[in-house]
This record gives sequence, C-alpha cells and structure tokens, in this order.
Amino acid sequence: MRIETVPSDLARHYPPDYYGSSANRPADARAASRSPLAALGAWAADRALLLGRGRRLARWTRRWAPTSDANVRRAAAFTRRAGIHSFDDPILDVGCGWRADNLAALRKVGFRRLLGIDPFLEHDGEYEGVPLRRRRLEDETGTFQAITFHHSFEHVPDPAATLAAAARRLRPGGTVLIRTPVMGTSLWERYGTAWWELDAPRHLFVHTEASLDALARRARLTIVDVVWDSSLVEFVASDQISRDLAWREPGSWYHGAPAGFDDATIAGYRTLATELNKQGRAGRAGFYMRRSDDATAA
Repeated sequence: MRIETVPSDLARHYPPDYYGSSANRPADARAASRSPLAALGAWAADRALLLGRGRRLARWTRRWAPTSDANVRRAAAFTRRAGIHSFDDPILDVGCGWRADNLAALRKVGFRRLLGIDPFLEHDGEYEGVPLRRRRLEDETGTFQAITFHHSFEHVPDPAATLAAAARRLRPGGTVLIRTPVMGTSLWERYGTAWWELDAPRHLFVHTEASLDALARRARLTIVDVVWDSSLVEFVASDQISRDLAWREPGSWYHGAPAGFDDATIAGYRTLATELNKQGRAGRAGFYMRRSDDATAA
C-alpha cells in the first residue's frame, strides 16, 4: 500500500519532538570496575555471543564472569544474523532520528565504528557517543558491513532508489536489515484503516513480503532471513486509533497507561504478539538482505 500523493513538505511532519530532544547526549559511563579476571571473562563471553568468536576462551573464563546481560543478547540477535565479525566493522543506521537507540545499544556492548544519518535532523550532532549526520543515504560516501533501516524504509519516497543506494554502500559479505511494517498480515486484517502502522502521511509505502523481495532482486540483493517482531504496543496503539485517539495525544499509552487496558488485556496482547511472530503473520518484521553473489556463495 502506498500513499496516493507524497506531500511536498514532508519535513513539517517530523517536528523536533517527533524524535525527542536528545541531540548531543553524552556517552554513558561504563559499568563499575571489575576485577581483571571478571573483566576478561565478561569480554570473552560477550565476544563469543556477539561475534561467534573465541568460544574456547569464553568457556575457560566462564567461572569468573556472569552470563552476558540482556543488552548483549539483544545486540547478538542482530550481529550474528548480519555477519558482523569485528567490533570495528562499520555499521550505518539510516533514518536514525535524534534518539539513535539501536546504535547506542551497539556502542554500549563494544562496537566502535557507528554512524547514524537522517535528512530530517536539524543539524549534525551525536547521541551517547554515536555521531549523527544530517544527510541522505544517496549522499553517503563510506562503505559498511551492515546498513540498517529501523522503521525508516517505509518513510522514503523512492524505495527502489534507496535500496539500490544501500547495496552500493555494502562491503563484500555485508548485510542490509530493513525492519518495517508488513501489509496483508494479521494486524491489517484485524484493524484495517485503524492499524497504527499506516501512519500517513509519514509512511509513504507499507510493503508486502512480495514487494520487498521484488525490490531486493532489483537491487541485486537476496533476502536471507526474516524475523517477525511485533509487540503488544502495536495492538494497544491500533485499538486507540479505532477509538479516535492518536498515539501522541493526551490520554494515549505514549504518555502513560490509559483506561481501558487492564492487566488481562495487556497479557493477552503480549501472548498474541508472540504467537503471531512465531507464525510469520504479525504486523512487523526484519528482512536481512545480502548481495546476490554473497548469498549464493554462503
């Protein structure tokens, strides 16, 4: 599904509070100091989980280190699928906004070469130590091991040109990740025009699996993995819209839990999201893509 007419003034639909106001937020301090053996054990365990390397050292040092924390496990779900092999592999996030939380999470677990770009930022800045630049992907000159679109691909006016630009910026063996709403799945069937992910006029395209596959092939990319990742928030926001309450309006869950969503309702939505993700029928998914020649070789 696509918007009939792309607004000529898209920038006004991204006011500063759309992204939050966290430009130039300083990097968080590192965790409290550990003993040298505990630090070695934590480093080895995290490295094995994030990069799939050093498992023997991780097993040897396990006696001194706690299990890797939730931040590391979440990051590893991306890095292992994306084929990241080093903390110095360059990673680009397109459409990062001021709150570049996905990049900040990678920085916290040790990744060093991170960059966020977004044409709707007011100016260049940084977020928790991650540089942010006001620019389009088509104007980027670097090359990257991974290029991510965390719910930004549905905002671009020419998806084919944008994905082709991403493919040109990939290093050999690199990966593009597009996390995006998916049309024709259970959330669309349930809510129709009240589905939160339509979000006109910011969402210019809401893709199907078939349209993403066609775009990938046109850019000489191959979809190598799909991870469905809806959450209960998608149900809550869509329910609110069906009652004519937008996500950022007073009384929305965006500001605090509103009336009408008791504990049983929330638990039911959480369970339903988990089941639909398992079935590949939820409203959101992440599509991992590689160059067709790389995917064939793998």
